[in-house]
Amino acid sequence: MNNYCENFKAIITATDTRTNTKLVSRTRCKQWTCQYCAKINKRVWQARILEHINSHTELSWSWFTLTAHSKKRSSSQSLANLRAAWDVLMKRIKRHFKDVKKIHYLRVYEQHKNGAYHLHCIISVHWDDLKVRVSVDKDGNETQTSHSTWLDKQCRDLKIGYYSHADNFRGKHAGYIAGYVTKYMTKMSFIMKKELGRVRHIQPSQGWTKFEDEAKYKWKMESGIYEKDIIHAIRTGQKILDLNTGEYITIDNLIDYAVYPNEFSAYHEVDSLTEH
Repeated sequence: MNNYCENFKAIITATDTRTNTKLVSRTRCKQWTCQYCAKINKRVWQARILEHINSHTELSWSWFTLTAHSKKRSSSQSLANLRAAWDVLMKRIKRHFKDVKKIHYLRVYEQHKNGAYHLHCIISVHWDDLKVRVSVDKDGNETQTSHSTWLDKQCRDLKIGYYSHADNFRGKHAGYIAGYVTKYMTKMSFIMKKELGRVRHIQPSQGWTKFEDEAKYKWKMESGIYEKDIIHAIRTGQKILDLNTGEYITIDNLIDYAVYPNEFSAYHEVDSLTEH
């Protein structure tokens, strides 16, 4: 896999006047269908989940997984089944936990290999009726999972599948939960993107923690760093720093290339040929 986004052939630059350094960063499309950007998106969301839970230690947290009804397991059927049930389920949860002033939640759609969708969910309520169920596989191995009797009934009433588990956790387990619900958040196929449509792959409730963009620099978009830019930097005593690689850019980076980042060179050479 390339260590850059192939969909954007541009960079953004800014100047750190304190150190007389020109900062360079590759742009990216931020789409889940891009293998490079999906990997970064996943890390960002893991951090957002962890930060939000750890900054709301006064809340009780639970997590659970919802599946579609056993007779609605095609991709389109399972998605429609879960979407139809979600809003009603959330209304019931809010009524059931009426003493909770504001309920925070986050849901992530995941697709099985057979095409069926299911939902991983984190929510700021505490199941008070958990029961442990023991299942035995064909090899005789036992697996214990926790289930909420109340949530189990809601799933039956709403005609969605049984959830695989429901459990309560505290802030000290937030890292594990963040990793679990985002484990399979990898590159999204164009088919999955089309099926989800306007449904967001991952959806938090209003007010979920966001990371502020770096605002102390004035960024501008450029097509790349050229020889003239490096010569100007040498003359003015300026350094050029690639924030993606941590490398300081020198004239050596352009010995065999027309532009930096070097992967842009072929793109720019094609452009120059077509212009003439």
